Amino acid sequence: MPLLIDTDSRTDTLVRAINDVLIDKGPSGLSLRRIAVYSGVSTSSMLHHLGSREHLLRVAAGRTAERRLAHLRVESSLDGALAFVPRNGDEVLDARAWLAWQELWRSESGLERTLAVARQGELALLAGVFDYQLVRSQLQAIAALVDGLLVAICSPREPMRLDEARQILGSRCHTWPTTSVSPSPPLSRRTA
Repeated sequence: MPLLIDTDSRTDTLVRAINDVLIDKGPSGLSLRRIAVYSGVSTSSMLHHLGSREHLLRVAAGRTAERRLAHLRVESSLDGALAFVPRNGDEVLDARAWLAWQELWRSESGLERTLAVARQGELALLAGVFDYQLVRSQLQAIAALVDGLLVAICSPREPMRLDEARQILGSRCHTWPTTSVSPSPPLSRRTA
C-alpha cells in the first residue's frame, strides 16, 4: 500500500522553512534548493505537490499572513496598536520574516493579491483598535510608522530596543487626532 502524505503538514513544513530562510538569508537567499535544505523536502517533491515556485510562495505568503493576522487580532484586543510591535525575540524573528515578505511583494508579481489582502487586514485591525474613528490616510500613516519601527527593530546593526519602539508607537497613538469621518468601505468590521 502506498504511503499517504499529509499535504497540510508538508505545506506547514515548507511554510516554516520558507520563513526561516527569509529570516536567515533575506529575500535574495530564497531558492527552491535552500527551501529544500531547510525543510528536508526535496525540490521535486515540492514541485510535485505544489506545482510551481510561484504557487509555493503564494501558499506560504497566504498562510504566513493568516497566522500574522490571527495573532494580531488576539493581541490587539488586549494591547491595542502596540500589538503590531514585537514584545520579544521570537516576535522580532516573525517581524523579520514579515518584512521579507513585504520586500518580495515588490519583485514577485504572484504575491501581489495575497499580500495586498494581508495589508487590508492589518488596516482593518488598526481601524478596530481606534474604534473606527480614523480615516484611511490616518490608518495608513500608523501602518507606515509600524513598518518603520519594524525595520528599525530588525536592523542588523544597532537595532532599536523593543521598549523604545513600543514607547514611540504608544505615545503617537495616544495623540492621534480622531475624526468623525467614517473609514472607507474596505476597512469594514467584517474583514477585521
